[in-house]
Amino acid sequence: MLRRSHKKSKRGCLQCKLRHVKCDEGHPLCRLCVMSGRDCSFASQPRLNNQRSSASDRSSQETSLLSPDDCQEPVAAASLSDTTPNSHEPMFDNVVNMEHMELFVHLITNKDLFSLGDKFGDFQHTFDICVKKSVKAPYLLHQMLAFCARHLAVIHPQRSTHYLNQAVGLQTRAVSLFNSTKRHVDASNCVPILLFSVTLGHHLLADALASRDPGGLDDFLSQYVQCVDMNRGIFNVVISAWPLLVDSELEPVLSWSRRQSGKYPVGNHCDPVLQLIRDSNSLNDTEKDVCREATEYLQVGFDATVLEKEGEESNRYRMIFQWTMLSSPEFTKLLKAKQPEALILLGYYALLLHYGRNLWQVRDTGAYLLGLIVEYLSPEWHFWLGYPRRMLGYNVENRLGYRKPLPGSPAADMITSWEPILRTRPRDKNTERAKRDAQDAAQVEKKRREAYFLSVTNGSGHAHATPVRDKFQTFRDCGIKVFQGMNFLKFLELEEDTILEMLSQNAVLIEGEECGKKRWLRKCNECRFRKGLIYHKLNLTSGTKKFPIVPSRQLEFATPLDRFFPGFSDNLEHNRPHFNTCLGLIYRTQACEQRWTMWMARCPRCERWQELRAFRIWGLYQHWKPERMTLDTHGLRGNDEGQWISEEMLDRSICNSCFAESKGREELARHLQQLLSTLMKWELRRLSGQLAGGFHNLSWRSGFRLSKQNSKEWKNLLKQTPCLNKDYQYICTHNDVALLRLRRGQCLELWKVANEGFQEWYDGWVRSMEDIEAHWNWIMGCKDEIEENPDVLADWALKRDGAAFT
Repeated sequence: MLRRSHKKSKRGCLQCKLRHVKCDEGHPLCRLCVMSGRDCSFASQPRLNNQRSSASDRSSQETSLLSPDDCQEPVAAASLSDTTPNSHEPMFDNVVNMEHMELFVHLITNKDLFSLGDKFGDFQHTFDICVKKSVKAPYLLHQMLAFCARHLAVIHPQRSTHYLNQAVGLQTRAVSLFNSTKRHVDASNCVPILLFSVTLGHHLLADALASRDPGGLDDFLSQYVQCVDMNRGIFNVVISAWPLLVDSELEPVLSWSRRQSGKYPVGNHCDPVLQLIRDSNSLNDTEKDVCREATEYLQVGFDATVLEKEGEESNRYRMIFQWTMLSSPEFTKLLKAKQPEALILLGYYALLLHYGRNLWQVRDTGAYLLGLIVEYLSPEWHFWLGYPRRMLGYNVENRLGYRKPLPGSPAADMITSWEPILRTRPRDKNTERAKRDAQDAAQVEKKRREAYFLSVTNGSGHAHATPVRDKFQTFRDCGIKVFQGMNFLKFLELEEDTILEMLSQNAVLIEGEECGKKRWLRKCNECRFRKGLIYHKLNLTSGTKKFPIVPSRQLEFATPLDRFFPGFSDNLEHNRPHFNTCLGLIYRTQACEQRWTMWMARCPRCERWQELRAFRIWGLYQHWKPERMTLDTHGLRGNDEGQWISEEMLDRSICNSCFAESKGREELARHLQQLLSTLMKWELRRLSGQLAGGFHNLSWRSGFRLSKQNSKEWKNLLKQTPCLNKDYQYICTHNDVALLRLRRGQCLELWKVANEGFQEWYDGWVRSMEDIEAHWNWIMGCKDEIEENPDVLADWALKRDGAAFT
């Protein structure tokens, strides 16, 4: 068997050299020896006095997490950022300074620091316990301040290096203080030790998810697995000290957390993974069990995001952290070995991360991780990632020419730049020969795309119900080469696995020919802007010379609120219902979503490209475009689809972050509140129209009739309902909604007497009205909350990534 490759370390310990692994050269013991329980040769070697610890040696600092038998196994406390503290930065060892005060004030005033979407009612009480215990446990206080510095590095990217240095120094000090304490757990120290372990675990998770090392999936897995190993120690702490913790002040929150993680999975998001695990030939029974257990925990996480009930304490993204401790060590080994089934399960975890992308610890890690997994796995595994890829908007058959070329392909050997080459004068386009060539090329391209789409979908294509064996002629018609010299009888003799393997080989063949052929044509938005290739006076949607606008992809949104304020209610008491309402479109009566074009714009102040919502530019309808308007082009009618967009207005536009820096956070909150109130008003009008609509033409809608006596009584009831006679701009009040609910109940009593089948139609109608009413209640509740505290909108705007589409 070939010896595994490794990176050499010239000053590594003897044990690591003998094991052919890279030593981190940490003193007094290297991390790998500590974690594997070996005797490190550094322990018997004196360290030079002039050697100073830095952030690059942070993994050499030891901490200890209790195992169930009360025996502490030393584990390296690693902060996964790549920042090295400057020698001129204060090390926070003994002196308390104003920078400590800044972190402490941030600690006690920011409620989102430790939040993973939870809204446990007794959070403030638990936080008070944490602060109180930290006074007697300095290691806990140092770790809390380190986590604060890590948070500030995210929300203040211009000072991220400074705050990351603080986080590394404080975490190193916290670990050192923790190592100096007594190792036996009792009633006096079980609470601070648990709080320290949890805070350290959250810190390591934030560092792991922020990893963007050039090593790709290997580097990400290395740091993520290290975080998992550390967080599993937290689980050991809870198990070993549970009898003591039950009698402590943390009993309510621990019991609640145990109930949440112990729920039974009810959704079907992970059904494809369960099928893959069940049918896998490369996993033994034990490995299947641990993968199935990890999948069930992950399904509980998906359930929490979509099956949240009113009155139930929220734990929407708690599984993002808990999954790192609840998964079995055997599953972690499968991840280290990059077993395809484990990586596909990690791809579903990436989807859970994508759902929690508004959290400061997560951001765009879900899309980044899924991209790494898709790039690593061969095409035959992509089928099992269909659901997360579909949720993240992947498109498998388009734009092959712009992808990264495959190693060894002709495009990978091409030496070129991003600049287009000089072209010769093209042939006359009007000749008959040129037209025939263009038509033939279009047919070839169409067949190639169809062949690739069939290959990457295991032969199913768009006809999922048709068996693969019935598609022989389809395979030949689209030009798949492996089936060209084959007759139908020979095709029937092939096993299905053989057919799928042939399709996979065809996909790889097409990717080798097409991937990367057009990459030299690509130009980033910034390069196009600097060369003046974006703005044109005849293109009304190109912005201005100072403020360029570029159209991007199209995404589906249910309402303008979701388009311009995605996730704004996640930190409010009134959370958005997990379902959408029908939009009432003419040609798509059951449609609940519409495609909106995303627009990228460049902030003239910070020079960052962000989505247009970050500049408080908006519209009401899905076909809206940010067109420059003048009196000549639009007259006096203005813009009935959104705000008036002029060239002067665009030149003054800056992103939310720059706006808050120049005019203040309160002014930003006021502008966002005005915009959101306008969008809420239009959405409430639409919902009110749907709630009040349908009563007058109930006979036509349902297809049933009333007797003369009941018809007269029904008309009298409608006359006594004032909101039914309002125009389209009317917004229902709480009394109107209650009255309409009463009228629906009276409708059943009058109509079901003479119509036997009316009950079934009525139940469907009431369900749709209840969905609309739930959205109406959500918007009304959010409106009241934001009027009381508009600063939550400033928090939402400043914490999210301005370039994110959702």
